[in-house]
Amino acid sequence: MKRLFLTIIIILICLVMGGVVIATTGISTTDNLNVRDGADIGANKIGTISKNSTVNIIDKDGTWYKIQYNNSVGYVTENFVKVDDSYSTNVIEESQDSTEESTDVEDNRSTNTISQSKQKLEKQTTLYILPLINSLKLSTLEEGTEISVISNNGKWLYVQTDKESGWITSDMHFAEVKVEQKNKKEDEEKNIVNEVTNTTELKNEVVNNTTSENTTENETVGNESSEYPKTMYVSVDSANIRKSPSSTGEVISGTAKGESLKVIGKEGEWYKVSNEDGVGYIRGDLISEKKN
Repeated sequence: MKRLFLTIIIILICLVMGGVVIATTGISTTDNLNVRDGADIGANKIGTISKNSTVNIIDKDGTWYKIQYNNSVGYVTENFVKVDDSYSTNVIEESQDSTEESTDVEDNRSTNTISQSKQKLEKQTTLYILPLINSLKLSTLEEGTEISVISNNGKWLYVQTDKESGWITSDMHFAEVKVEQKNKKEDEEKNIVNEVTNTTELKNEVVNNTTSENTTENETVGNESSEYPKTMYVSVDSANIRKSPSSTGEVISGTAKGESLKVIGKEGEWYKVSNEDGVGYIRGDLISEKKN
């Protein structure tokens, strides 16, 4: 009788809230019915239920029932659970009607919405699976935990944290979290970090490039300062001046046969030349000291 009385109370609460929570009883119609940790056939199996076992249904997600399982919650497919009509068939039907309007069960809880802004708990409280003081306890929310208040039911509030959702008593006090200011501050800090990083990378790149250019110039001056600069001429119909002393180097300009070039150094088989397009390299067998 006590169990029946509690079930009727739960059903009345659900009816008053307009389908906010499904709370009823079902019977397993098959043996070894799998209980999973999510409303999906691929979710992890956390246990089984034998045939004709009674299950307490606390919510519905698509074709799955969310049930109270041991000291936690689990999910079973609705195909193998028969809702006990002696309790609250109307509650389940009402939930199915609302599901046609939205597949998200949480949206149905917005009927009695009092605030969708972030709140911060000012003291420790217990998170319950149902708005009943003797229902299953989900966890303990510590002081300072950020929550979103989804709906209210008299002395109870349905809340959402970043990890779970459930019911707390409405005698709690909250401090509103300035989400926009917090996000703005975080964005400003990220921008400062990015600017410092980019500046450091740019500085390192300039230093590396300067060092590389100085090294190349020093090598040229040290090895061939007595020979260069000098004038040489293109000895083929056309040739490319490249950014680096390699046949795969980027082409920066082209030359024609007989064109004079100011040669300022040599690296291996390549001559380093300077013209109006800047400093580049041309292969040694494409130019000569005599004009053809």
